[in-house]
Amino acid sequence: MVMVTATYTKLRSGDWGVRVTGDAPAPGVVVTATTKAGKSEQHVIARVIWSGDGVHICAIEASGRRSGSTYERGVGRTCDECGEKIVRGSTCWETGASH
Repeated sequence: MVMVTATYTKLRSGDWGVRVTGDAPAPGVVVTATTKAGKSEQHVIARVIWSGDGVHICAIEASGRRSGSTYERGVGRTCDECGEKIVRGSTCWETGASH
């Protein structure tokens, strides 16, 4: 298993992805992404979206730790799994994960 270091970046779709410098990572490669605050988390590369000048923007697979969410104007964040409005401390009835 190859470990690659990356930083988070917001994709055009609104999802979070990673920016990798150096060689382009292949799908399935595990990367360690670091936030500006210094926290790190491992993710699996789903696909490379863009490459140029040694920089690669990649989509990452869902971590499964949390359910996803979507922002709807006038409603706020809604859970991608159950469709309910996300309220701090609530649980997704579809997956059982906390929002």
